[in-house]
Amino acid sequence: MFILKVVLLVTFQLTLIVRAYRITTPSDSGVSGESWTSAGPNTITWERVSTDPDTFSVVLVNEDRSLLPMNQILASNVDGTALSIAISPASGETFPLGNGFRINFIKSDNEMNTIYAQSSQFRIFPGNDATNTGKPPTTTLASSTLITGGPTTTQT
Repeated sequence: MFILKVVLLVTFQLTLIVRAYRITTPSDSGVSGESWTSAGPNTITWERVSTDPDTFSVVLVNEDRSLLPMNQILASNVDGTALSIAISPASGETFPLGNGFRINFIKSDNEMNTIYAQSSQFRIFPGNDATNTGKPPTTTLASSTLITGGPTTTQT
């Protein structure tokens, strides 16, 4: 009987871990992944359960430090019940271009190692066409831009 209780407790705890924030867009939509545009706005959507923390911060990450030298905080103190947010770069800036980007939901700007959720990889293409289908652009850019100012956000 004790073993059954332990197994049920562990199963319940694993269920709580799995059923947390889940980023639904951007998401992997096949081999190429979903894309964002450098000028934005770009939408992030998620699902949550009632036990998830009320707020979180949103961070843009990429393992390729030639594309994104440092992780970028895109939004702070986001209301988790909103279920979506539109992200635009700071005025006069653009998001860096390239492949392999992800969105992380983190506990706070000061606790970046506490990750609540991570998106699938996606691309960022030049422009601001919100209907971008993930197909490569017809022009080639030789460099990417690092955002130095804070991005603007709109909760929807």
